[in-house]
Formats: sequence, structure tokens, C-alpha cells
Amino acid sequence: MKKVFILFMLVFLGAVAPAFAGSCGSHGGSGGTPEVLYLLPHNDHDVDLTGKESLHFEWKSVPKPGGGREAYRFELFRGAEEAYDRIYHAELRPDVYTMEIPADKFEDGMMYTWRVKQRDARTSAWSRQGDRWRFTVRKSGTPASTPAVPAASETK
Repeated sequence: MKKVFILFMLVFLGAVAPAFAGSCGSHGGSGGTPEVLYLLPHNDHDVDLTGKESLHFEWKSVPKPGGGREAYRFELFRGAEEAYDRIYHAELRPDVYTMEIPADKFEDGMMYTWRVKQRDARTSAWSRQGDRWRFTVRKSGTPASTPAVPAASETK
């Protein structure tokens, strides 16, 4: 009887432990909330906005947090590395995977960075900071020269 009870407890704990561990994330931190995967604009590329009204940002809808997605947070920064200056941010519905930013928000030859985080509906934990993708804007129709804000490797 004792062996049956021990076996039962091992099976029971083995089945319950993963569900319990998944609900123990930290609130407001990474808490296991998966990072958002970016699509557009591509990282470390020139973006030609000549004659365009806006710049299109896009990210993947997966992976989704274990408790479901409550929201996205989109942030756009002027500059790169330690010289970030946030120029736009928005909290978005969980079914929105794109953002359009007016072209007049961008300066020719300037480097910009962007990121998107998602919040788990069950734990309210945001995904960790993750990567920031960067790009340099062109509006003149000619290739951009050196970006207005140098990359970290050039400043150290």
C-alpha cells in the first residue's frame, strides 16, 4: 500500500509541477513572457522614405505568452546604443501586429531604433527588453552616408 501511495504521489507531482511552475512568474519582470519577434523594418538597414507618407513596422504574432496576450507596447527611439531618445510609444491591442509612423517623424540620415514587448494576460508580466532593431532613414533618394548616431562599437 505504501509503494502504491508513493507511486501515486510521484505521478501526481509530475503532472502538476509544470502547471505550477508556469504560474510562478515575476510580476512586472520577464516572468517567462516570450520576447516578440520583429519583421520590418529590417535590422541594420537603410530605410528609404523618399516620397512616402509613413514607415511600416511589423512583428510576429507568435510566440504567445502562456496566459494569453493582454497587450503590446511599441517604442520608437532616435539614436542608438546609449544615446536613446524615445520619440513615440503606444500600448496596442493584443491582435495588432503592425504600426504606421508618419514619415515626418523621421530625419534624413538619422539612426532610429525600435522594440515591441508583450504582456502576459495571466501574470501581467511584460516580456524582457530584448533586442532593439535599428535602421537609418533616407529621404533624399541617395544612399545614406555615415549614420548621424554612431554604433556602440564606434563610440567605445
